[in-house]
Amino acid sequence: CSAPGDETAAPESQSAEWKPFDLGPFHRSVSTEVSDAQLAFDQGLVWAYAFNHDEAQLAFEEAARRDPSLAMAHWGVAYVNGPHINNSAMSDKQIETAWTAIETARALAEGASPVEQALIEALGARYASPQPLERRPLDEAYAAAMKAVYERFPEDADVATLYADSLLNLSPWNQWDLDGNPKEGTLEILDVLEHAIELDGRHPGALHLWIHSFEASSTPERALEAANVLRTLVPDASHLLHMPAHIDARVGNWQA
Repeated sequence: CSAPGDETAAPESQSAEWKPFDLGPFHRSVSTEVSDAQLAFDQGLVWAYAFNHDEAQLAFEEAARRDPSLAMAHWGVAYVNGPHINNSAMSDKQIETAWTAIETARALAEGASPVEQALIEALGARYASPQPLERRPLDEAYAAAMKAVYERFPEDADVATLYADSLLNLSPWNQWDLDGNPKEGTLEILDVLEHAIELDGRHPGALHLWIHSFEASSTPERALEAANVLRTLVPDASHLLHMPAHIDARVGNWQA
């Protein structure tokens, strides 16, 4: 289920001016000393976790404008132009934008932290120029690269969330069979997301994906605690505000 204007739209060239929103307390420190660039990056990553890829791109581009040397801002632009569980295809514009952004991030990576360098290198496995007709090998290569990053930085909640996201993209909306049994890869996704939430119980991306991972299961109540946290965590992200309803409907929590 999607909110209007978020995950189904493909990020294109933006003419709107970026502005900050109330996206809650999330913060991921990146390699910049420019406070406005840090704020824009944080907002971009929350928007990415909220599946609002258009607004995420605006924020990441603003971070790059504020600090042209910030490699992770370009990583963000590349990331949100890639496939996701609600849209596995990439337009020609997205392919071009993602490739240009990841190449820029690679060129700036010397000034990034080790975990940032690892994320940039891993995301590079997701794209090619020209892109082959069949994307599956690229998606598999990205998931394998993110597994290596996760093994290297296991105490990083963002790394865990991004790794789980890469696995979900290999089997969008296909984690459980009709009898409620987990399909191949599902248990690993749950293990990684559970660890992310243990690291940060208010992580918007991990909570979001945890709900998506359980809504079609025979035990949707396992995501009720995450739903309750997410209800008010990111005030201006409509998609995240509505996400608890995915679980409320499954458990009969109709009033909520």
